[in-house]
Amino acid sequence: MSHHGALYNFLCLNDGYHAEHHADPSAHWTGLPQRIDPSARVSRWPAPLRWLDDISLETLERLVLRSPRLQNFVLSSHRRPLRALLPQIPSPARVAIVGGGLFPRTALLLHELLPTASLTIIDADARNLATARALVRGVDFIHMRYVPGELAGYDLAVIPLSFDGTRAALECHPPAPAVLVHDWIWRRRGHSKIVSLALLKRLNLIQV
Repeated sequence: MSHHGALYNFLCLNDGYHAEHHADPSAHWTGLPQRIDPSARVSRWPAPLRWLDDISLETLERLVLRSPRLQNFVLSSHRRPLRALLPQIPSPARVAIVGGGLFPRTALLLHELLPTASLTIIDADARNLATARALVRGVDFIHMRYVPGELAGYDLAVIPLSFDGTRAALECHPPAPAVLVHDWIWRRRGHSKIVSLALLKRLNLIQV
């Protein structure tokens, strides 16, 4: 199985091009990116992190729900990048949080950091919304699946790491003038701050 991530392959001399190497063992490592086989199996994780394919983000979220210590860690990790990036957004009055069910870390922190803003959580899973309702107050909840291009009227939108869609679609059809995108640590876009090395996560601010 191959991994085509640019950072890992830059640091590890194209080690991620595993299927391509086995298809032609004599090929020089610098030429492997030109030998990609579209039918080969590909993982979004490099080999040392391949075990993460077997763990869903929802499983990790449910683990956080069961541990106050993990909740405090997650909140403190996200508070720092939010504090750094929010001053670059001119006074957002209406904020949409996509996929903010289960442990609603973003809503909890934005209540603290943007006390006058109106917050809306949009989630396609009714059970996740029910969980979030029990943990955060003063937030509007909408049960729907977000599709890029169908959200309007917000000053800031927050997109989760588990977003079921492509980041390119968000850039083509931004849901708001400012978009905070939770992403993997190796995917830097716009103004960006690392959330946590342990979580392999960063927060990107994209402004229209």
